[in-house]
Parts: sequence; structure tokens; C-alpha cells
Amino acid sequence: MEPPPGRLPKAGHIQWRVGSFPTQVVGESNYQRAIMAECGSHTRYGVEHECVATVRPDPNNRFDPNAVEVLIRGQRVGFLNREWAPRMKEALAAVGLGSATCGALINGGWRTNHHDEGHFGVRLAIPSWGPLDFGGGLIHGEKREWPKKERRARPVSSGSGPLLGRRIALMGAFQSKLPEELAAMGATIVAGVGKTTTDLIIVGSEPPFTVGERRSRGFEIATEAAASGQAIRIWGEDEFREAHRAG
Repeated sequence: MEPPPGRLPKAGHIQWRVGSFPTQVVGESNYQRAIMAECGSHTRYGVEHECVATVRPDPNNRFDPNAVEVLIRGQRVGFLNREWAPRMKEALAAVGLGSATCGALINGGWRTNHHDEGHFGVRLAIPSWGPLDFGGGLIHGEKREWPKKERRARPVSSGSGPLLGRRIALMGAFQSKLPEELAAMGATIVAGVGKTTTDLIIVGSEPPFTVGERRSRGFEIATEAAASGQAIRIWGEDEFREAHRAG
């Protein structure tokens, strides 16, 4: 629980772009009831619920002295992972803050008619790269340049295989070997969604997709194309693999 109001440490609010939630909370499966208190119960297709979370060091944690807990409405919903927690703890101490709030996205929580259900997950609007801006001029860390992406040639279709004739666009495949795997199975890898694209795969993600992914231009073009009658489908990476194996 949060400490009494009179004893609350000074807090800030992490500044980050709207609709982007790059940091995944861990351990949410142990706090499903607290998460549902914010977003409600399971639904047929899951939820995408934006809210505000608090990150705060948990020095009395007997498993990890660097633990940073994540709370929503004063209730713990998980922790930052072991890589991120020390960085957040250091940043808060460096700018004189005891905690910070940030944007949060609760997703998942689907339930089928056969009572098969998925856990709720929580993602945070905390950048995974560069300085942390806590507002009010409180910034920790130096600005760093994003690594330049090397131009990567698209793999050529093998000309045979179960995916022959499929024209596949991929989103987020910078370091993935998936394009080569698909091309080896006969698929043609295209630069972006066009009039002949049959599939868009969101690499490293699964439905229901995050708000940030759904707001990407490629996702929007694919959605509009499907609505206009084009035979195109949007897939998560594992979802596509499972469908191919099943076929």
C-alpha cells in the first residue's frame, strides 16, 4: 500500500510520447485481482485500458534489494525487471525523487467460450533508451544517439514451399531472422503494405496489439485495406507460426 499522504516522498511524472508503452512489467500474474480492480474483468477479445501507474523502490524486498514495484491506484501490480530496476532506482535518487508516475497500458485478459483465458499484462510509458525526464526540469542521463540501422536487403523467395504466392510485410523485423525463414518457405517479402500484400506480421508481438502498434502507419494501411475488401490479414509472430504449423 502507499504510505500515508503526510509521509509521501517527492514524486515526478515521467514524460514520454503518447500511445507508446515500451517497458513491460513483470510478475503481473501474481496481482491479477489488483489489475482487474482498475480495468474490470476478462472479455471475449481482451482489453486495452490506459491509466496511470507509480514506480517506487521497494528496499525491503527480500528477493532483490534493487526491486522497484509498480502500483496502480495504490495497489501493487508487478515490478520492473531486474535490468531496469537498478537504473530507475538510481535515476530517482539522482533527481531527489522517492517515486514517479507514468502512463500505463493494461492489455490481455481475453476469455473464450471454452473458459480458456489469458492473464492481464501491464506496459509502461517509460523509454528503454536515453535519459529519463521526470518533468519540472528533472532529467537523469545523457542524450544518446539511436544506433543507425544498416540497410538490409530483403531476402528473395525460394520459389517453392507452403508460402509460395504470399506477399508478406513485416513490422519491427530489424534484427529478426523471420524474413529469411518466410522467404525460404516461398513467401515474397515486401517493403510495406500495398495493394497486393496478403499478410502483415507484427514481429515480436501478439494480438491484442498495443495502442502504439495499432497507431503505426503500416497497421492503419492494412486495416483500411482489409475493410475495403483486400484479402489481407494482420498477424502476431507466434500466431502466424502456429497457423502455418496447423496448416
